[in-house]
Amino acid sequence: MHSIRAIESSDGGDDDKIWLTYWMVFGIFTVAETFFGFIFYFIPYWDWIRLVLFIWLLLPNFNGAKQIYEGVIKEILRDNKKVIQGWISMTQNAASNV
Repeated sequence: MHSIRAIESSDGGDDDKIWLTYWMVFGIFTVAETFFGFIFYFIPYWDWIRLVLFIWLLLPNFNGAKQIYEGVIKEILRDNKKVIQGWISMTQNAASNV
């Protein structure tokens, strides 16, 4: 949640936002590949496609991570903000009860 706030903030350096955005998108792809990897491995040359995708995400010339964040992830987070906050508060309550 703090990473999202840092990316959306207007103050601070752009360098931090670029890396936070990259790592957020990278993390989402990694989690998706963990759960749906069996589907991805049916795609021919998946390892090479994944390598090119991560290079595209990282290189500042293409700014791929920012494009994916602003085009897809930002809207999903905005539409599901209350659900995400509910999960966070439920987790905090469960942790405090332990």
